[in-house]
Amino acid sequence: MVTETLQELFTRTLDKVLQFRMGVKIFEYIDEKHRRDWREFEEELNVEYPVRGDVVRFSKELFKNWTAVNDNHSFVFEDRMIAAYDITDAHALQAFAYQEMAIVYLFSMLEDFGNVLSVKMGYDLGDRAWHSGVNRYKDIVERRLAFAKVFNKEASDILEKMVELLFDIKEVRNQIVHDHQYPDKRNFHSHLRSLVVLFCYLYHLCDASKSPMEYKVSYFQTLNSDEDFFENNDDFGRI
Repeated sequence: MVTETLQELFTRTLDKVLQFRMGVKIFEYIDEKHRRDWREFEEELNVEYPVRGDVVRFSKELFKNWTAVNDNHSFVFEDRMIAAYDITDAHALQAFAYQEMAIVYLFSMLEDFGNVLSVKMGYDLGDRAWHSGVNRYKDIVERRLAFAKVFNKEASDILEKMVELLFDIKEVRNQIVHDHQYPDKRNFHSHLRSLVVLFCYLYHLCDASKSPMEYKVSYFQTLNSDEDFFENNDDFGRI
């Protein structure tokens, strides 16, 4: 098995992160379009009823006689026809918690990424996540030490603002996962950008070269050339 280099791991991970962010932006564009043009949306939903509702049924006998655990259609029926105006009036799109899921998903990716980096840096995490020491039970000094330790660094190697950023975004994630609340949705895209910053900082922290970089997801084409940027910014290199 070929082991990924640090840079290969980072570019593969960041590629997925940026593609995911693009997916979020596309969903938001479609969502806003349907809210704005709701009459047209209703007309579309009334053609062959492409969106069906669920009916959930269960009983003692159903549970007892259920033998094929992958066959869950006995409990959840997905063919209830719903009038288009009921869907738009109920604000079904608002009920889809894509913001909460996006934060939790990207944080889980950050957790996995940091865990792999920690191992690559020679630290034994055991069964703990790399960020477990950055929590509300410790002060900023202890958090900084915990952040540094899992990457075999000194506390002075870690920017305090990055410890604070990790703590803040972790608190947001915990509110969503444990309290089922996301009271700060206005800062959703700021939170996503903060997660991207943390991916980049972890890589920068573990990268011996400390080379400045600009990265664009390889999956997308840009409409204008970025050659001028690199011609005028010799300190940045492509990856």
